[in-house]
Amino acid sequence: MKTLASAADIRAAPAVVWGVLTRFAAYPDWTAAVRVNGGLSAGADLNFAVTTATRRGASRIIRFMGTIEAVEPTRRLTWRVGVPFILHWRFNLRLEPRGATTHFTHEMEISGLGAVWAYPRLDRLVTPTLRRFVDDLKRQSERAQARARPGRRP
Repeated sequence: MKTLASAADIRAAPAVVWGVLTRFAAYPDWTAAVRVNGGLSAGADLNFAVTTATRRGASRIIRFMGTIEAVEPTRRLTWRVGVPFILHWRFNLRLEPRGATTHFTHEMEISGLGAVWAYPRLDRLVTPTLRRFVDDLKRQSERAQARARPGRRP
């Protein structure tokens, strides 16, 4: 198994980060990295697209159809894609409270017979997109947290 990952400490409560993360329809308002469509319960279908850059700098969209494995509000969201034993991806999104911040981790585990072949290409194509998504989530969550503070001036 191989893993691609990105993480950030977000100055927002886990509930705020979770709200931004799971409001899939709002993704176009705050990130160009990912588009997500689907339900938010274990067993639900999930469609998502990742925008990457090719070696020549052109944009490329990679589409996945997956299934939600686990939903633990304000803590964890996991979904899987692919064919077990052949080529399989598991996306783990975890939120961990740390004082006034939330530590967010986005991991993409790649397994199966095709993992050795797919990993180098996915690392090159997907790792920058994971980083961009995490950065965008951080920015949007911190904005949402600032709007939620009582006594804030407009």
